[in-house]
Amino acid sequence: MDVRAGSRAGGHARGRAALHPSTECSERAVAHGNEKTWLKEELAGEAGTARVTHGDVWRVMIDPHVLVLGLALGGSAGVSQALALWQPQMIKAFGLTNMEVGLLNGIPFAIAAVAMLAWGRRSDQMGERLWHTIVPLAFSSLALAATAVVHDLVPLILVLCLTLIGTYSMKGPFWALSAQWLAGPAAVVGLAQVNSIGNLAVVRYQHVHRPDPRRDGKLFNWR
Repeated sequence: MDVRAGSRAGGHARGRAALHPSTECSERAVAHGNEKTWLKEELAGEAGTARVTHGDVWRVMIDPHVLVLGLALGGSAGVSQALALWQPQMIKAFGLTNMEVGLLNGIPFAIAAVAMLAWGRRSDQMGERLWHTIVPLAFSSLALAATAVVHDLVPLILVLCLTLIGTYSMKGPFWALSAQWLAGPAAVVGLAQVNSIGNLAVVRYQHVHRPDPRRDGKLFNWR
């Protein structure tokens, strides 16, 4: 009987743990005396790292920090969308079958997905966002520029892998950085402006960065 009771108690405890995953936060709140005090301290700590705190709509939209975030998102989203659209055609230009193109096209995205998780985890462990956003963007830019001098299939796949690794790795730290820089009412307008700039860049990149038919689709047509 005692064994069964102990088993039921353990099951109830595990059930409560599953239903309440924020155990660590609750323990921290208890350690601070009460949840209101803990919450105020957490919000104050987040506000201390904010770069944009005012609530005026137009000031937020033209704030340099918001524009920088928008340009960063535009570069990342634009490249990833352009490659998602045109990368198969670039690979197809080497005379491969549709099956081969599909298999090779998935390699850069699969590697980039793993890199994105690993880089985001590293950013969380170090508690650093800014350089974890800048470094992948710079890395992706250099790799993308290298596509202009690549003429063979294997080097092209390698360069595409490096480009997408940088593009996808910045996503997690970037949104965490955005949440740090934009606080209170500024977060609503600021994040909307950042997304708007990013979406405009996606539309533009799809037309600027595409395989040049005059070069058998192997290179990007920069214009």
